[in-house]
Amino acid sequence: MESQINNNILLIDDESSILDLYKLIFTYGHKGEKSSDILHSFNFERFQIGQEAYEHCRQSLEYNKRYAVAFVDYYMEPGWNGLETAVNLRKLDPDIYIVVVTGFSDISLDNIQKQLHHDIFFVRKPFNTDELFQLARNLCISWTRDQQFKETNISRNYFNSILLAIQDSLFVINSSGEILTINPATENLLSTTKDNIIGHSIFEFGDEKIFNKILKPETSKKITTPFNTEMENIYHTKIPVSISFSNINDNQLGNSTVFLAKDITNEIKAQKQIQRQNEELKEFNIQLEEAIGKANQMAIEAELANVAKSSFLANMSHEIRTPMNGVVGLLEMLMETDLNEDQQNLAETIKTSANTLLRIINDILDFSKIESQKIELEKFSFNFIDALDDIIQIFYNRAIGKGIDFYYQIGKEVPTFIESDIVRIKQILNNLLNNAMKFTEHGHISLSVEKTANRNELRFEIYDTGIGIPSDKLDKIFSPFAQADASINRKYQGTGLGLPIAKEIISLLGGDISVRSELNHGSTFSFTVAYDVTQPNDAFKEIQSQNVHILYINQSNLIGDLIRSHLVRLNTEFDEIKNPLDLRQTDPPKTILINHEIPDQQLMDFYQLINQYPDTDFIFFYTKNTNRKILNFEEFSNVTILQEPLVLNKLIHKLYKSHFLKIQPLQKSIFKKLDKNILIAEDNEINQLVVRKIFSKFSERFDIANNGKEVLDKMAHKKYDIIFMDIQMPIIDGFQATQIIRKNPPGPNTKDIPIIALTAHVIGGYRDECIANGMNDYLSKPIEINNLLNILDQYFGLERLEVSEITNQNEQKLKTNIFNPKTLLERIDDDYELMNILLKEYMAQGQKLISNISNALEKEDMETLRIEAHSLKGSSSNIDLPDVRDLCQIIEDAGKNKDPDLARKKLPVLNELFRATINMIKEFLDKEAEK
Repeated sequence: MESQINNNILLIDDESSILDLYKLIFTYGHKGEKSSDILHSFNFERFQIGQEAYEHCRQSLEYNKRYAVAFVDYYMEPGWNGLETAVNLRKLDPDIYIVVVTGFSDISLDNIQKQLHHDIFFVRKPFNTDELFQLARNLCISWTRDQQFKETNISRNYFNSILLAIQDSLFVINSSGEILTINPATENLLSTTKDNIIGHSIFEFGDEKIFNKILKPETSKKITTPFNTEMENIYHTKIPVSISFSNINDNQLGNSTVFLAKDITNEIKAQKQIQRQNEELKEFNIQLEEAIGKANQMAIEAELANVAKSSFLANMSHEIRTPMNGVVGLLEMLMETDLNEDQQNLAETIKTSANTLLRIINDILDFSKIESQKIELEKFSFNFIDALDDIIQIFYNRAIGKGIDFYYQIGKEVPTFIESDIVRIKQILNNLLNNAMKFTEHGHISLSVEKTANRNELRFEIYDTGIGIPSDKLDKIFSPFAQADASINRKYQGTGLGLPIAKEIISLLGGDISVRSELNHGSTFSFTVAYDVTQPNDAFKEIQSQNVHILYINQSNLIGDLIRSHLVRLNTEFDEIKNPLDLRQTDPPKTILINHEIPDQQLMDFYQLINQYPDTDFIFFYTKNTNRKILNFEEFSNVTILQEPLVLNKLIHKLYKSHFLKIQPLQKSIFKKLDKNILIAEDNEINQLVVRKIFSKFSERFDIANNGKEVLDKMAHKKYDIIFMDIQMPIIDGFQATQIIRKNPPGPNTKDIPIIALTAHVIGGYRDECIANGMNDYLSKPIEINNLLNILDQYFGLERLEVSEITNQNEQKLKTNIFNPKTLLERIDDDYELMNILLKEYMAQGQKLISNISNALEKEDMETLRIEAHSLKGSSSNIDLPDVRDLCQIIEDAGKNKDPDLARKKLPVLNELFRATINMIKEFLDKEAEK
């Protein structure tokens, strides 16, 4: 350790005699003899000018040489004085010790330290050589220890980071079995916090006999590989684990043991599932071997009897398809069971291979039919555009999943209804688009459909930016069992029958197929089919025959052309503008269609536009580039969001609903009370009030839990039939509680209990996150009676008596976003008593929450700010106050992101809006009291 001491020092004085004295002192030491002992020798450099010392120090740092101490004369000429030299040396290396040397007595040590912003050492001339030598020695040792301490802290932080990253549970225990430290994974394994683990005996959580063997060196040496045992969490649930360990001897900890415990619950389940799967696959193999045996026998018989190749292929295809369909079906059932990620990936791989084999078999069968001239066309009238929509939807989603673009264009002259064989047309398009998707890794795929000029004929063109086809191979691709390159079969899989089959079917449909391609530059397949003219259905004719007037707000030329062609196809009257602010009509059209990339600053303009025309239906077209906040427009009853791809049948459905469908009378249901135990987890007091009143309509047997821990405690003492689980709760949140129930159920027969997420989150994809965390379904807040009924009916089957409730379909709805008592009443089934309780409770609790938010912001306590804003958001959502709710969401996000400036900007707006809301609620309650 001593050999690592930094003994580099700088000596700076404008008098050469002082520098000579320094040389004697630091060369021969306090005994006057030159020493090789590192503790009694120094590496020093002498300078008469401060700038020269600074430059030397700067160059030394470039070569990783650092000086521990600088002795600096206070008064020096010319150039920098001692103070300026010290300040600049500190800027270069903040760790260097400064010793100020001076013969003057009027120097203020405090003044120097203030200017240097650091403690210094002070030596007056004439100095004692022994004291000076000893000071230099001590400062070098001190500097070295300071650096070692810093490095130790870095190493300790590095170790702690590694500890956090270990996913298995880690324990450190002493020789008596006391737990000294753990990692975060151990808290999850034992379902409790480190305070309830550290300091306790390992025997409380594991088998005493086994852990005694681990702790004793004479027996632990015999255990050379990981072994399986069980540990017990705080709920006394036994958890199978795999243990690996190491005995260590530490100067501070003494004899101790480090061991890792890996939860192998899923592995044990997987082994059982794999065993069952192997048994099923054995049966599949038997069936497949039987089928192959039959096929081989048929091949021998066909060869001996000189039977035509087509008959043999057809029979073999049928024989193989029978067991393969069973394989695919059973795999789908298996994939719906509780598989871990590896098992799911294996099952999906098997299913993909099975489906590939089925496609090959289908190709062989179709080719056999064609060769045998047994294939027949089935012509009938159908909506051709609707059929195209289905194909576009499928391949658009597949392209997005693969990371490529999918474009589509349907010509204005293409008829909507035709008579032909739609099954075979779809087969051709699926075949060609599948090829394009298969051979395209980057770029895009496009599909265009046009009507030819000379007769009733459609021309299709599929273009891709894929691998392309060499020009000398183009003549082979339509030949059976051949591809442009034999290696294509191995790399991309296929029989080489797809294109020959497509060519034969196209020929039967009265058309032809051609291809243009260049290696590494993509391919274009074009084909034509003939069709007969037919009449549209009633819904389509009704739109075309009526005076449908649409205002079209368009800012995207590419998508705009497609939408415009759809409107022309429907024979609708429409006006087109580019800016929504240009709308200045006192009598607006029934429908406004919007294709607009809406920036944040224009969102409020659209909110005002929607509120301004409550009797107008707004249809927003949403692409992947559109501001996702327009999805919030769906909270308006007169707004519909159409997501990409914009296929015609979607647009027809929305226009037909907007202009022609009549609103059906509401149906009010009377239900028998459920004979089921229901547990509802909800931490918000107002929300608890709501759920008590709502659930009391359907069951007398329900309990409320304030957090996830209470859920687990209640389940340990009572059997429930269903749980409605809030997500964001204190102590243990909804996701954590659900995961504990699924992995370590707190009561018997509770692992598979239906758990319904209950949350105010409305962002896209949140339902998938709930399902991924082990929940069965998703119910958004505020709770809609009909949505709750659907959940209860799905799991238990409600007995109901339907009674018609006549309503006036032209009744004006209150469109304000501030406070809408009508929608609140509809949601709580016209329960005026509950509404009065909710509103009064909201006014009382809301004022407290507003005050708590202000206090938290004043203290910049962003976590409290987030919690209080979240509570006010939930309460406001419960009584249908979307404006207050949205502002609370912004402030909650500001708390989460530690952004007090944003919160300060929004809080005055929230205060003003809250005051206006309270006034409206008071006015409403006063009027209700008068009634």
